[in-house]
Amino acid sequence: MEEHTFNFHFFLHVGSDTAEVHCNEKIHNILNKLNSMEHKIMTQISDFQVAMDGFLANLKADIQALNDKITALQNSPGALSPADQASLDEVQAAAKALSDSASNPPVVPPVSG
Repeated sequence: MEEHTFNFHFFLHVGSDTAEVHCNEKIHNILNKLNSMEHKIMTQISDFQVAMDGFLANLKADIQALNDKITALQNSPGALSPADQASLDEVQAAAKALSDSASNPPVVPPVSG
């Protein structure tokens, strides 16, 4: 994960040292929360990328398997044999499963907090 650094400069004019310390603590807390939120968001993006990469790899493998079966059927001589018909039925079932799978890619996870 790429690291980003943010520099904030605040100029406060306060009436006492106690008020200045209080403001600095508040600012420090806000910056900590922003850093935590950034980390959570970047982690969720990375997790989603991994899920999408896996989804796409499986999709490509399934498509290649179907293409291989189609090629084998096209190269078989003469009329469809019972084995060819079984392969064709398998290809049709796999095509439907692939279509169903492609309509349900990984969901972007919510980021909390």
